[in-house]
Order: sequence, then structure tokens, then C-alpha cells
Amino acid sequence: MTNSPPVTMEARPQSITLSNGLTRAEFMLDPPSYTLENLESPGVIIDKVQFAFVVEVEDADRHYRRMALGSKDFTCTGHELVDGPVSGGRPGAKTARFQLDAPKARFSAALDIELAPGKSEAIIRASITNNNTFSVRMMSIQPMIAGPGACKALGEGTGDERVFYNGYQSWSASRAFTLKEKRWHAVVKIAEWQYHYLRRGPSWWLSRPRGTQSSNGVAVITQPGNRRSVTIGFVTARSQHGEIEVAGDANRGIQGIRGMCCCDGKPLHPGGEMVSELLYVQDRNQYPRCLDGYSDAIAANMSPVFWSHVPFGYCTWYYYYFNIDEREALKNLEILTDKQKNPYFKVDYFQLDDGYQFTKSQCGDWRRVNPDKFPGGFAKLVEAISGKRIMPGLWVAPFNALPESDLAKEHPDWILKDKKGKPFKPTFISMKYQYALDPTHPGVKAFLKDLFVFLAKEVGFKYIKIDFVFSAITADAVFHDSGVTRVEAYRDALKILREAAGDDVFILGCGAPLLESVGFVNGMRIGTDTAPQWGLLTWILDPANVVVPGMRGALLNTITRSWMHKKLWINDPDCLMVRSTRTKLTEDEIRTELSVIGLSGGQVAVSDDLALLPGDRMRLISLVQPVYPEPAHSPDMFVQPFPELYLLEGKSGIHGDWKVVTVINWSGKKRDLALVLTAIGCAPSMLYHVVDFWNGTYVGAFNGNESVPLPGVAVHGCRLLRVTLDPGQEAALLGTTLHVVQGAIEVEAFAFEREARRVRLKLNKYGRNEGTIFVKMPGRCFFELVSGPGYNVKDVADGVYAVDVSFDHTLDITLKVELA
Repeated sequence: MTNSPPVTMEARPQSITLSNGLTRAEFMLDPPSYTLENLESPGVIIDKVQFAFVVEVEDADRHYRRMALGSKDFTCTGHELVDGPVSGGRPGAKTARFQLDAPKARFSAALDIELAPGKSEAIIRASITNNNTFSVRMMSIQPMIAGPGACKALGEGTGDERVFYNGYQSWSASRAFTLKEKRWHAVVKIAEWQYHYLRRGPSWWLSRPRGTQSSNGVAVITQPGNRRSVTIGFVTARSQHGEIEVAGDANRGIQGIRGMCCCDGKPLHPGGEMVSELLYVQDRNQYPRCLDGYSDAIAANMSPVFWSHVPFGYCTWYYYYFNIDEREALKNLEILTDKQKNPYFKVDYFQLDDGYQFTKSQCGDWRRVNPDKFPGGFAKLVEAISGKRIMPGLWVAPFNALPESDLAKEHPDWILKDKKGKPFKPTFISMKYQYALDPTHPGVKAFLKDLFVFLAKEVGFKYIKIDFVFSAITADAVFHDSGVTRVEAYRDALKILREAAGDDVFILGCGAPLLESVGFVNGMRIGTDTAPQWGLLTWILDPANVVVPGMRGALLNTITRSWMHKKLWINDPDCLMVRSTRTKLTEDEIRTELSVIGLSGGQVAVSDDLALLPGDRMRLISLVQPVYPEPAHSPDMFVQPFPELYLLEGKSGIHGDWKVVTVINWSGKKRDLALVLTAIGCAPSMLYHVVDFWNGTYVGAFNGNESVPLPGVAVHGCRLLRVTLDPGQEAALLGTTLHVVQGAIEVEAFAFEREARRVRLKLNKYGRNEGTIFVKMPGRCFFELVSGPGYNVKDVADGVYAVDVSFDHTLDITLKVELA
């Protein structure tokens, strides 16, 4: 924002204020607390926020007692305006630093509040210093504790508020919850270890009231009635895991907010300081793009590692599972890269998944390949893949070891153990329990480095999927190095893998803590495993919020985590399956899968036996290639537990003012739906044309204040629509059936030259293509071919025509036009 007011600080008798003309932060001196206020539409964002530090102190009997130091225990001893940010990427930012002292407990602290010119967002950071002569164990730093009525940005509490919950790792569900829902958590250790950073036991989860959510990293609180929202989240995770706990009441609304950094009992020695992660607060987030500013702030502070393009490839898992062998892998590689057998799409990587190990589930011994299944070892497969000029890929679970593996037998001291010295088995891979490796052990560190040097540099894998990596920082574990937090241990291990592999290797995280992984992985699985079925026992598991493999959960997170794509990494929505055999997926579910993955902009991994796919099935894959450069977003994901809308939009002289939206029926019954055009940003006074992609039809013209009726949407099906602003007396492209984005990728030129009375249409899309282009002309027309291959034009409505085309790679036709 240009000419934005500078950040200024003003001292008052009872408070200190920091302002940038958009947001004001007021720090109350006695007792210490702070308030954030919106100066554009005057009103408090969040009121009377306190802070706290939780430590454990060893007593004379060598037992640890917990002690909480809150705002009331501190006095403000000074303040200063620091000419610079505590965060990154915010030019001109200034920080108000408040020095605090708790002399009785012999701790001092500081609270930093940062504002930047032109930014309607605040960054908060808290730190604590141990002035005692003995060490303590740091349990948590809580830079935000707000009580009932504090969250005033939403207006008067109604109980109808929604809380967007972000899961802990790749597979954890992310969606909006109502205050009437209770988010259940697994009471079995192995499930808690996977899905929650903190393991608190069944009594804690069961006793929590409805409306209480402990979201990982970030929470968005929304009032559906007025579409007002506030985003609160940690934008760094360098040493601590951040959680945002929101407590709500179905009658009174939001009753409490807590922003907490987990310090895992890390020692805080005499004279030592511990600093929280950076907490971000934003209330003007251009609803419904509530997380755009938040993800930008993460990117500015966590140094993501990107890739030159979004990968499009093949994965063996979802057809072969453990039964993959060299013959089947090479067969699919040959089909993929043979333009006669596959004239529809191309790939840039081929990834071998689980199933190549010496014995089934033999994690840990990654260099031992089953000689019966892969007689040529890694070398033959890598040579064959590289010979096709695509990246060889491999699946590994680097932090796991089968108890019967050579690694576990030879190095029992490398295994992560609990407080009783018992080895952990925190995960279940390929039907067998697995140990976790201690990422802080010097032997494990050397093993990880040597393994990735071997795989990437000696063997030649250029795409490596690391799976089940949450195992490295399982709750309740005792590390070899007790002086680090779990996050520090995890990020140090990822750094070893990243450096050993090299920057020319694409690393895909899976089963991975999210924010903690930024800066080391190029791509990230952002949902649960998909499956060749929609869901499993959903009527039982849904009420308990239990996440199991299935397409529904994978597609849900593809939508609700789109804000991460190309900000933190490349999103991986998991594999694409289009087969009609050995699957429980219906045709409508496959269409929904293609629609969501295609609009997501994320990477694509085909996972079928290609020898069994006829041409029409292969062509389905081509409908999502090339990948669109930007992700879609959901206009209703912060108010709907299962968002029904997923939207892309753009504008150009060639493509017009367009929107492509998927309207999804998540239910188990056929439904009559409707697309409310204002819900996707259509202007009420304008006219729009609607084309239905999967039905290949022109739906009609609608005013922006109308709804488009969508009768009979199938179970788990969708309507994929392109909505185009009417151009008046000009010609317009209304959509195509050649790609799910419907024109913005494959149409290079569309122009109506009125004086010359001709239309030029130029298409560019790899492979064999056939489909329909819908155009709107300024009146009824007669067409005659001037140049180019054959065509077929159908009159589908007043001034609207469907042009059927078939071409390989490119099409350039010119039509003579006579207006009736």
C-alpha cells in the first residue's frame, strides 16, 4: 500500500499505544494486557489479552511441580519502540517491546507487538528469562489468553460461530466446526500419536465441552450471519509447535481463545532466554480468502523451498499396493512414455511405492530390495526411468524400522523409547507395527545422511516421498538429546535429509507435521490417503471424527488446505484413479475427483494399471493436464463443514471475465442443488452465461442476482460449471470440454473480427484431444471454414454455438461468419 501512515507509538498514563492508521495495539500497564483495535471500521478486534508462561521446577525431593506465571505476576518495567520487525517480509514495520519483571519468582519477560505500514495485521511474540540460580523445564509460552467476550471482531456472540480447525499433520482432517459439535479424539495411543501433537489421554478428550477446538497452527473464527472473521495463528514453527484453542458456547458464542507454544520441557538454564513463535492476528481478511495473508506471513518467515513446476507423474501404490514388482513397474513405464499407447498425457516422474523391500513391511533396511520381485534392484528401474527422461521416484519411511529389521537388531540404542525405556511402536505400516528412530541420536543422524546420499546421489532417485515422518517426534518419547524440543529434533532431521539429497531432488512430505516441515520439503500431502472407494463406515466414524483412508477425506482436505499451495510448498492431493475395475468408485465420484484435483493446481499422480485403461479412461487423465498455475478456493469452507463450492476465477481479453466452480453433493442421496451466483462473486446487475462441463451442455444465461438450478446432482457427484460475464455486443469464449478449467489453459486465441467477418480459434494442448468449445456471438450467425481442419458447429441457443473439434496438440482454424 503506497503512502501508508508510518507506525507510531504514544505513551499514556495507563497504557502505551502502537498504531499504523489501520490497526491500533494498546498495552495496559497495570496489570499487563493488550487490546487490538480496528481503526477502519472502529471496533475492538480482541480485548484485554493476557499472556502466561508455564514452567516445571524441581523440588527437594527431585519431583517437578508445575508453576504458571501469568500477566498478573508481572509488572511492566519499561518499553521502547524498536525500529524494525521481529518477523520477516514487512518493510517499515516497527515493534513495541515491553519489559516485564516477576521478582518474586525471579523471572523476567518481554512482550513484542509488531505493526507494519499498510497492514491490517499484528504480530505478537513473548519471551521469558530465567533469573534463578537453577534450571527449570519450560512447558509452554502462551502469548494470547483471551476470556469471554474478548473476541469482539465478530460482533455480538450468537452461538452460531464457526471455528476452522487445522489438523496436526498431513492426514488430519481440516474443516469448519460449529459450536454445537464436539471434536472427538482418539483414545488409543497409536491414533493419538498420529493425529495430535499433545497426547492428553482419554479422560481429557472425553471431558471437553462441545465447541472447544484445539487447532494446530491456526484457527479462523467466523460469524456466518455477517461473514466477519478473525484469523489467529502462528507463522513460525522453528522450535515449538503452536496450537490455537478456541472455546465456544452454543448460546453465548466465543468464550475463550488461547495461543500456546509447546516447549516440551526443554531446559531453561540460569540466565537463559526462551522466545515464543510468532503469533499472527488478522480481522480484515477479504472474506472468504481468510488465510491468504496468514500463508503469506508464513512464507515470509519460514523460507519455503519451491520447485520449478508442479509435478505430474505416476505412483504404483493405489493399484498394486504391496504387490508391485519390476515387471509391472516397467510395463506401466513403457505405456506411459509410448506415444502410440498413451497419446493423451505425459509425465515427468515415476514413483515406486511401498512393496519393494526385502520382506513385506521391512522398514529400516532400505537398501535391501526383494530380489524375487526386483531382480535388477534399484539400478535397473532407475536406469529405465531415467532413460525416458523423467524423474525416478521412491517411497521411504526414513524414521521407522521394523522390529525384525537388521537396523533395529543391530542398533537397539537408535530406537525411540518412552520414560520407562520401552521402545515406541507409534505407527502401523503395511500391516505391521514399526519402531521409530530417535532423530537426536548421532548414529541415526549419520544413518539418515548416508541413506539419502545413497538414494539420491549413488542410485539416482530424483523424487523421494518421505512418509510417516511424524514418528520422529512422537509424544511421550525421551530423546537421546534432552536439550531440544520435539520440533527442533524434527527440523534438524529434515535438514539432514534435505542437504544429503541436494536441491535437485524433489522431496514430498507425507504423514508430516505441517508448519514444522516448511523449508525442507518441496511438496506436501495435505490430506488423508485416498482409496478406490469414497469412504469406509462413514455413518459410524463421522460422528467420532475418525479419519480413515478414502476419497472423500482426501478431497475435503484438498479444498480446505488450498491456501497452502505455492505458499508453503506444492500441495499433493494424493493419487488419481480413473479405472472402472478393481474399484468401488462410481463414475460420479471419479468426476468429482477429477474436478477437485484439477482445480486445486496441486500435483498429480496417476495410480492405475495402465494396461487395463481403454482410451476413454486415459483421456480422462488428460482433462487435468496441464496443471493450472493457481489453486482454487472455497467461498464457503469457513461456514460449511463440507464445503459445496470450489472456485477458480480469472479475466483476460481472450478468455473474458470467467469463473469455474465445482458444486459438490457430499451426501449419500441424490440432491437438487442450486448455484447462487452472488455467492461466487457475480455482480447482481450483470448477465452471465453458464456451461456444464461434464454434461457438455450450455445451461443458459442468468442475471447475477439469480440462482442456477442444478437438479438431480448424483450421490457424491458434482456439477462443474464455467460462468462467463456476458460481453454485450462482443463475441466471447464461454468454455470448453477439453480441460476441467474450461478454456483458460488450452485456448491460446479467440477473436471475432467484425469488419473482416471472421472468427479465429487457436488451441494448444498436448496429446490427442476431442471436445466442444462454446462461444457467444453478437447475434445469430452462419459459419464457413476458411482455413484449418474440419469442424462441426451446432446452434445451442440464441447467439450461442458449440464447436466440436478433434486435434493432436494444436488446432488453428478460421471461420467466415455471416451475421443473420
